[in-house]
Amino acid sequence: MNNTVVKPGGARAPIDVGELGVLNLEPNVRRVRTALLPGEERASLPKAPELVEGPIDPLTRFLGAKLTVANPVWSGFPIDRMRSLQKRLVGHSLKLEEDDRFDLLRSISMVEHAVQLRLRWHQMEMDLLDQEMQTVPDLRPVKDSGREI
Repeated sequence: MNNTVVKPGGARAPIDVGELGVLNLEPNVRRVRTALLPGEERASLPKAPELVEGPIDPLTRFLGAKLTVANPVWSGFPIDRMRSLQKRLVGHSLKLEEDDRFDLLRSISMVEHAVQLRLRWHQMEMDLLDQEMQTVPDLRPVKDSGREI
């Protein structure tokens, strides 16, 4: 193994194997796609697709800033609140024309999926607690032939 490094000017110097080398990387500079050279543009990522409205968008319009995970409504055990949200969404969708309900129904399905995930997570937590309870030793005194040990 060669334990030398070539320094500027061609001089060779011993290198400590544990020594960290310095990488001279160019800083990451953001440029607009129109300012890229042809080769840079070919090597760059493709343009982002146009945003398509997903099932979260009607929820965002319906709830606004209350939809964030920082909202205390979603903390703790929010299943009851999620079910209440579903009921309100169904009530709101019934007031809409049949053609306008599709996006809201997709949002209701998304909330249902979140409820199912939350219930599964809660079930796993309960199983974990049951396992921990089974591994905790019994702390009551043990009796051996009438006397305590």
